[in-house]
Amino acid sequence: MIAMLKSSKRELILIYRNLYKFFTRKKHLLKIYSFFNESLSAEYILIKKNINFPNIPQGSDFDIYVLNEESFSNSLISYFEKFENYKITLMKTKIRSNQVDLYYKGRFIYKFDLLDSAHIPDIFNKSFIKDSLNKKTVHHFLFKGKKMKINIPENAYENLIRFVEHKIYPEKIHHLKYIENLQASEIEELERMIKKYTNI
Repeated sequence: MIAMLKSSKRELILIYRNLYKFFTRKKHLLKIYSFFNESLSAEYILIKKNINFPNIPQGSDFDIYVLNEESFSNSLISYFEKFENYKITLMKTKIRSNQVDLYYKGRFIYKFDLLDSAHIPDIFNKSFIKDSLNKKTVHHFLFKGKKMKINIPENAYENLIRFVEHKIYPEKIHHLKYIENLQASEIEELERMIKKYTNI
């Protein structure tokens, strides 16, 4: 009987923890999406949108092309400074681009990987990020009953980004699967984009 009670107690604790994680994740994401929603005029696009978007698991990355990494980093920092218990740290990646880590009560929750033309992989030409920003489109979605918007690339640019990502990191099979599901017309467009923007 005691063993059964202990087992039930452990199960209840596990359920409580999972519910707590679920609702706190929603709270954090609402703040993140509100930032993007308020920054539509800024020069950014969210690339390689997570398959679970907008319900992105904690610990995940937001990969973002920006016109200027320093300016966008400062905007993120200023935004989250308004909220209690949130902290942002800024660090440089191996290619010297900005990585912005978001913490809540001392615990890491999300990462923003920023990339501008100064740090784009050599496989792309230098005009690619600027052109993809100029061709950005607005993605509309609902989150916690609120209408949200976020800047994303046009499909042609997103397809090329994923193609190159798999070229650089062959172990990222999900990008290959994404490309394999493209229509014939999209494949033809991708081939034109490869010639225009890469040295492949």
